[in-house]
Amino acid sequence: MSSYRALINIPEFGALNLKGDCGVQALLFITLCRIAGVPATFASGLMSPPGNGVGMHDWAAFYTPELGWRFVDTSYGESAYKHGLMNKWKFYFGNLDPYRAMHNFDFQVPFEHPKKYLRDDPYDNQVGEAETNAFGLYSEHYHDNVWMVSIEEE
Repeated sequence: MSSYRALINIPEFGALNLKGDCGVQALLFITLCRIAGVPATFASGLMSPPGNGVGMHDWAAFYTPELGWRFVDTSYGESAYKHGLMNKWKFYFGNLDPYRAMHNFDFQVPFEHPKKYLRDDPYDNQVGEAETNAFGLYSEHYHDNVWMVSIEEE
């Protein structure tokens, strides 16, 4: 997947090319919802499904007066559909699995305390931003490790 910086219109890229990562798929879904008059927004954060480590992920939410805000994970749903897992395909339209930590509920949102230097990720901000008094810190300046410490069922 190309960097989002290289795409003039992210949802249009997904629609015209019939491909895209989780963010492209979520943004295309949100755009189509809004065209149809359905309120929709972006969500992102970290995923840690059993046995797969921790990684960044994007999904969407849409609103209906009857059900309120419901989540949809277009990329997980697509994967389930491709593998013939119809129950999972249906599940990811309106539901989410419990292996997520949502950090963001919108796209390209400014920070409460504005950064002095250019943002490393001005799009979905899944892992946060850092800077010093003298310069911005970007992904090539540091190495981060994210791992699951524990997960417990109540």
